[in-house]
Amino acid sequence: MAEPAKKMTEADAKLHEALDQVRSATQQLHKSMMEAVGAHATATKSQVEGVIQKAKSTADAAAAALRSQHGEAKTHLTAAVEKLHAVEKQASESLKQSGQAARAALDKALVDARAAVGDVSEALAALRGHGAKKSA
Repeated sequence: MAEPAKKMTEADAKLHEALDQVRSATQQLHKSMMEAVGAHATATKSQVEGVIQKAKSTADAAAAALRSQHGEAKTHLTAAVEKLHAVEKQASESLKQSGQAARAALDKALVDARAAVGDVSEALAALRGHGAKKSA
């Protein structure tokens, strides 16, 4: 018979909550990117600026959560932060471009936003795995 899971410590619970918030923010960023890219040439400057702001704030939140991470979770969060900074840069570049070049920059930003969501999910999975190892 399997042993009952040990209760999560308060620090683990706060960390888990912080990562859940980061994951939610990256998912919202991805949604905003999908809307901007879906708008094709009609993506407004304010839409792209909103994406840039979301990328920056999400990267800041992920970086804050990163300080209390270790091991595999830290590796995944570090990758997510790097991708979020790339989203910010590529979205900014799209404002300086027009036509296909702007579209290409937004497409790259979308790919990185999607990958950042995956990295944050992997960090959460690693945290859950770490918690399971601690209780074993």
